[in-house]
Amino acid sequence: PRPISKCKTNIAKQLALFFEILHSGKTPRMNSDGVTSHEALTGGSFQTISGGSIGSPKVLERTCFSWILSFNTNDKNYNLRGSKVALFGSVNHSLSLYGALEAIFLGCEVHHLAGLSPSSQLQYLASKKIEILYLTPTQLRFMLSAKYQNYLIKSLRYVFIGGASIEQNILIELSKIAPNAELKQFYGSSETSFITISDL
Repeated sequence: PRPISKCKTNIAKQLALFFEILHSGKTPRMNSDGVTSHEALTGGSFQTISGGSIGSPKVLERTCFSWILSFNTNDKNYNLRGSKVALFGSVNHSLSLYGALEAIFLGCEVHHLAGLSPSSQLQYLASKKIEILYLTPTQLRFMLSAKYQNYLIKSLRYVFIGGASIEQNILIELSKIAPNAELKQFYGSSETSFITISDL
């Protein structure tokens, strides 16, 4: 896979380490007090945090293999391999972590845009010709708050929206600035992988 050249250095190191863990199947357990146990989880599983779209975030335990299966399925359905992928959230949360690891697994460029202003996010997506975007409804609303700048992001092929439902008017506004993008919403993937994914 390509190096994560567009990530902050500390994020790149975290993702590189997690990517190794994903393949090894030997994952250290993070205890509730935040201390890593010396005993590895059996069966190649790991823990991450849900987005908290319907309440408080939950700590989830997933198998490495279940995510790898999802990576391959998404690539088969959407031809993601080698794309430029952008993420807005912290890699502590399952959506951003999933998107980043999927991108690395498929040899994509990872662009981590957490902390940028809405106008900077839109400008970055357009200038770097980002093709794939993973974000939550809240992150999408925040980004679109700068749409008055008349950005047009023709490079976007897919926008994957995870978490809670999203208002139709928000999707219409997104379609105006990303006219070539297919909008895909999924729910419950933190716990179950992609059982359902819908066209919007």
